[in-house]
Amino acid sequence: MRTRHATVAGALALASMLLAAFAPPTAAQAPERRIAYRLPGMDAVARRESIPYRSLAGSPDTLAYGRALEYDVYLPRAPQGTRTPGVVFVHGGIVAGSRGERPKDWPAYQEWGRLAAAAGLVAVTFTHRLTTDDNVDVAAEDVEALLRQLRARAGEYGLDPDRLCVAVFSAGGPLASAFLRDPRPYVRCL
Repeated sequence: MRTRHATVAGALALASMLLAAFAPPTAAQAPERRIAYRLPGMDAVARRESIPYRSLAGSPDTLAYGRALEYDVYLPRAPQGTRTPGVVFVHGGIVAGSRGERPKDWPAYQEWGRLAAAAGLVAVTFTHRLTTDDNVDVAAEDVEALLRQLRARAGEYGLDPDRLCVAVFSAGGPLASAFLRDPRPYVRCL
């Protein structure tokens, strides 16, 4: 009995440490919360910020997200006219009604964007509407809307619209199921 309680207590302590480690940082913590792996040129990556991809006019989500859902693009150094593969970073769920920073602005996703671009990929971070309110279908529609726009505007970013990776994190995992059920030929990596 004593061993079982120690195991449960240890598991709870570990879970608590992991939750604290992966919680979105406050603005004051942002500069110190960087990913450990670094590539040369990460800090010089060009970033196009807050590009709207889906209007929320008339939506109750307007209060939490503003008038539109937005994305950021991190651009690698590549010769003009090059079509570069891309990776779309899909965040996990956020607390319903959150008025804080949008996930695309979280330091971890900014770091992932810089790392991928420094490695030679076009990287995209964005905000979708997966919350604790069990709205996976709404968030899946947001992901689809983003991919449509990225493919339509691929030339602006030097992106190869037929070579995309969709990388999902945490509670965003269920959003990957759409690509497993109905594969898209342009999503080459999941």
